[in-house]
Amino acid sequence: MIEKFVKKFSKKNDAKKHYLAVSRCIPIEGVSYKLQRIETDGEFFYPVEVTTSTVISIDRPTDDIFIVETRNSVYHVKILGLVPSMLKLVVGYSIPEEDKKFHCFTIRDAGVNFQLISTFSSYVVSVKDVGGLYEVKTKNSVYYLMLGWKINC
Repeated sequence: MIEKFVKKFSKKNDAKKHYLAVSRCIPIEGVSYKLQRIETDGEFFYPVEVTTSTVISIDRPTDDIFIVETRNSVYHVKILGLVPSMLKLVVGYSIPEEDKKFHCFTIRDAGVNFQLISTFSSYVVSVKDVGGLYEVKTKNSVYYLMLGWKINC
């Protein structure tokens, strides 16, 4: 189910910049959306309060993750307070390699805000660049990965 959604969504939004974000509110089409976009200075990750432009479309691949398209951007949003799913929003410092486990930090609900929890994945099946994020498929989960620095490949 997630694979069909990801293929459809990736083709439709390849030119737009993708971001990770968290929110306590469910997005609504046709209005702006308040969220905390995850930013990095290359070493540390931190939230930035953002009010988006008008929401054009919303997809909900799992109970706690919404993919929100605005005019110029796509936000992969974890709704804090909902039950976690097998689709994870994570940050890390290196691009995962196929057939190896990778280390990252999973974005988790911490009551008032979010926290980053050190995580080791199962073996990586595939890695795909999606508008500045990496979609990492493992045997058990799908991860949307934001890197802590730019890697020139």
